[in-house]
Amino acid sequence: MSTITKRALAQSLSELLSTRQLENITVKDITDKCGLSRNTFYYHFCDIYDLLEWMFNAGADLELASYEEKEDWRGAYKAVLDFMYNNRNMIKNIYRSMSSEMLHTFVSNIVVKHAVNQVSIRCADLDVGEEAIKMISTFMSNAACGSVFAWIKEGMNESPDKLADLMEVIADATLESSVLALQEWIDERDSAK
Repeated sequence: MSTITKRALAQSLSELLSTRQLENITVKDITDKCGLSRNTFYYHFCDIYDLLEWMFNAGADLELASYEEKEDWRGAYKAVLDFMYNNRNMIKNIYRSMSSEMLHTFVSNIVVKHAVNQVSIRCADLDVGEEAIKMISTFMSNAACGSVFAWIKEGMNESPDKLADLMEVIADATLESSVLALQEWIDERDSAK
């Protein structure tokens, strides 16, 4: 029952966000839309931001679940982009609102988690350490996040496929050589100590 209630509240917030910015939505607006009480809302969530975070995480986890063990940078990145594109009115209203930092945090967390996973999978056969994997993961996720935020700022007019293709080309062309170069730099740095 708890998940059903959370989904009902999330659906209401999502619908409201398709036409309004976040700061113009109240808990009462959300509960009135789905026919639940304010007490029910506060039983499940501390505030609207808590609900929004749950929505993002639940949506992203669902989209990315099938990519956890696969070597598919493009597919997972596209899943995040598809989730955002399918909810673009909501995403654009959050981006324009005072709470756009939450959107940045959400996208960054999801992309970083995926980047670390993908880099680890792709580099499993290379003689590189965790530090090099973390460094290249951070670099790749920052590039991916920058692309996502530019896409949102420009109105999300490009298809998710185009951005996913771009990220795949960059990852395929640079990942292995970059992580090997980083490992060489780390080895030289450590031997100089």
